[in-house]
Amino acid sequence: MLARACVRTLLLSLSLGLGVAHAQSKPVDPATRAAARDLGSAGVKAYQDGDYATASEKLEKAYALLPMPSLGLWSARALAKQNKLVAASERYLEVGRLEVSGGDAEVQNQAKKDAAKEAAEIAPRIPSVIVQLRGANPDEVQVTLDNNVLPSALIGERRPTDPGVHRVTGRRGDAVVESQVNVTAGQTAVAVLNFTGQASAVAPTGAQPATGAPPEGTEPVTGQPGYDPNAQYQGQPQYGYQQPAPAVPKDLGIKGQVRLGLRLGAAIPYGTATAGERMSSYVSYAVPIQLDVDYGLSRTFAMGVSLGYAPESLKDCAACSSQSVGNLRLNLHGQIHMAPSSRVSPWLGFGVGYEFEFGSFKYYDGSKTSLTRSGFEYLSLHFGLDFRIIDALQIAPFTSISVAEFSNYDLDEDGVTSSGTYLDPTYHGWFVLGIKGTFNIQTRKK
Repeated sequence: MLARACVRTLLLSLSLGLGVAHAQSKPVDPATRAAARDLGSAGVKAYQDGDYATASEKLEKAYALLPMPSLGLWSARALAKQNKLVAASERYLEVGRLEVSGGDAEVQNQAKKDAAKEAAEIAPRIPSVIVQLRGANPDEVQVTLDNNVLPSALIGERRPTDPGVHRVTGRRGDAVVESQVNVTAGQTAVAVLNFTGQASAVAPTGAQPATGAPPEGTEPVTGQPGYDPNAQYQGQPQYGYQQPAPAVPKDLGIKGQVRLGLRLGAAIPYGTATAGERMSSYVSYAVPIQLDVDYGLSRTFAMGVSLGYAPESLKDCAACSSQSVGNLRLNLHGQIHMAPSSRVSPWLGFGVGYEFEFGSFKYYDGSKTSLTRSGFEYLSLHFGLDFRIIDALQIAPFTSISVAEFSNYDLDEDGVTSSGTYLDPTYHGWFVLGIKGTFNIQTRKK
């Protein structure tokens, strides 16, 4: 509804024939204004239909013919939808500098306000690339980013760019070094061009690759990959300048990350709570909610703690007027992530901890009982499959199973309390199916 209202407003402002332009623009003739109106309406319709490439093409043409804030606003939106965030930001700012005059000034001033608001919203999403040189000075190297020359003043500085894969190339004489980075919205990536070990002088004019013995006075470059002092120079350069492999940023996986996880599931009990009392005799199922906090110790391994609570659904108690039982678990756990940098990453977890079960029962005769049981959880095993939604968020279906023992109890029957230890050990556990959301906090240096 909002988009349709904006379309009507845009067409109205164009059809009025009242001028909006840069301070130094020439008046626009009626035929050009009509063409701009048609292009603008076609572009906004394409935007509403989700065809942002066509929308951008039409709106760019319309804005070039008639630089109005309303057209500039929609063209910026179409650019943003295509992840062309830098161009969209500049267009929003340009709209704010347009001067407004004429009877539709209210509409166009509102477009300028919307542009300023959306410019502020898009700014944190614009990623950056920092190009760093090793073994060379900025004035020695010609650097290009996606085939566009990067001024030497920007080497070592943040350079705004659009999300996606970007190729950085550095040339110093005959030495060429390349690096490739993949940045997402709001991220800053570092591309390192490593010229360490490369000759700093430009190759002599007329120098040719060696096909026989090296030129007189030229020594082979030792210590380079593939150097063989006994080689017969069979068309392979063994001296002079060697192009290094592209610098690839080190994949740290989850190392150095603090990860916050929240789990929600359905749990089925098994085993025996105490001698002669099976868990399934009084519990149908439970709904566990669990908070995880862990830290990446290596690329694939993390350790942490978790706290979970599960209200239990109890089977009917004929003598009870009301009853409630809940389960509290504290755990120390580890997780092994098979492919931490992939969009889909399976993981295995294991843990140990302590379990409490709190029960409260009221009876029709007016009496009441509360019972707390506790004991060690000897082992829990987990398996999940992380699906990365954005860089900082993963969603994972998971399953887990645990083995525990109730060893202690505290009983209160109408104010008469007792406590003790179960003499005969019995084992029980929970089988859980659920969903887990994980939020990654980047604490390491990029």
